Amino acid sequence: DGDGYRLVGMAYQESSGELLWQRGIFDQDAEGSRIHRKNSHASPTPLILDGERVVVHFGHSGTACLSMEDGSILWKTSELSYASVHGNGGSPVYVDGRLIFSCDGAADPFVVALDAETGAVEWKTPRTVTASKTFSFCTGLVTEIGGRRQVVLPGSNMVAGYDPLSGDEIWKVRYDGYSVVPRPIHEGGLIFLSTGYDRPSLLAINPEGTGDLGEGAIVWKSSRSIAKTPSFLVKDGLLYNLSDNGVLSCMEAGNGALIYDERLGGEYSSSPLLVNGRIYCTSEAGVTTVVLPGRVFMKIAENDLAERTLASIAVGNNGRLLYRSEKHLYSLRTE
Repeated sequence: DGDGYRLVGMAYQESSGELLWQRGIFDQDAEGSRIHRKNSHASPTPLILDGERVVVHFGHSGTACLSMEDGSILWKTSELSYASVHGNGGSPVYVDGRLIFSCDGAADPFVVALDAETGAVEWKTPRTVTASKTFSFCTGLVTEIGGRRQVVLPGSNMVAGYDPLSGDEIWKVRYDGYSVVPRPIHEGGLIFLSTGYDRPSLLAINPEGTGDLGEGAIVWKSSRSIAKTPSFLVKDGLLYNLSDNGVLSCMEAGNGALIYDERLGGEYSSSPLLVNGRIYCTSEAGVTTVVLPGRVFMKIAENDLAERTLASIAVGNNGRLLYRSEKHLYSLRTE
């Protein structure tokens, strides 16, 4: 009606693109509709729980669980309303019956867990460092560190590992940065993350231990054309970093030594995807550059959707790649 937005869940037949159902879930008023020009009102990724339920998350506007069959609402909650900055971004992760995500808004940032069966708040843990800008938009990583399952979730000026059952902060490392977007990676005993704005650094952190691990936990760092928005890739001991201004870097994951820097061209918000031995990098203009992983830069294809594309690629069935552009959903064959 011009005063806000209807936030909906939609299901499509993957093989044909047929709309199967559409369900209105929340109404977002004009005040809550303010977003960054590169954001949408539905940026988080839906999460399928058990083949029968799907969780749709709209950040400060609420979270809901829908039936996969017909989109009927099984539960929804908007009790975690908070003052977002630039709209919503991070997606929930599912672990031990809980949906865990950050609420890093304009003030009093925290990490929270919802009961996946009911949507009730299981625990709520404040961020334990101060920051002049507290907003960030990161998706957590479920991993095991020292034999203990954790959710690693960066935010402004800190990254921490959280116990998924209690919400206790197990460890943390401090840095300078805010508006953190890239999802962390855990590979080879190290956590890799971007510190976000204003000048991002790539940190390789040893997360073994408890409490404030201090600067000694940072094994190496790089500030050379580091991503503010796209997430990293690690494969066969090599780390791939795609900067927002289109520089693809390959580094030694163990020590950060640079192997190559290559400019792909364009601006990037979506994360690179490694699948079937190929790296797919999609620019904001909708151009996907396909690169082979390895120590030598080898570009093998370039394809243009000719449409603004900020969302990361998803992997579908039968070797298909699913793209969400500004105006369409695409299902593309890779061969």
